[in-house]
Amino acid sequence: GITVIKISPDGKSLAIGCAKGSMKVFSYPAFESISTISGHTGPVTHFDWSENSLIIQSNGMDNKLYFWEAKTGNLVKTGAVDYRDEKWATWTCTHGWPVLGHMQDPNSKITSCMRSY
Repeated sequence: GITVIKISPDGKSLAIGCAKGSMKVFSYPAFESISTISGHTGPVTHFDWSENSLIIQSNGMDNKLYFWEAKTGNLVKTGAVDYRDEKWATWTCTHGWPVLGHMQDPNSKITSCMRSY
């Protein structure tokens, strides 16, 4: 099933996170397939678009943080370093630089996160 849906900041793409650990990116509003993203071993729980709509960061029930090229679906293996200072349109991921402290606690059960200004 579907776990998360978000439209890109430029309004041209829509991404859907799935319970099987994958994501699909579609053109919006035409809804034509752009890419398939696969890598999480559990449901995708959160994801965010970069402000330029080129990168997606995602978290899953597998407690992983991944970075993806939205147009190709390719995993950016050095994403945590490459995108450390990236500007994100939203921040709902529960893993990543701004929420690093809680990741050191093995008993952490944070299920939601939202950046505010």
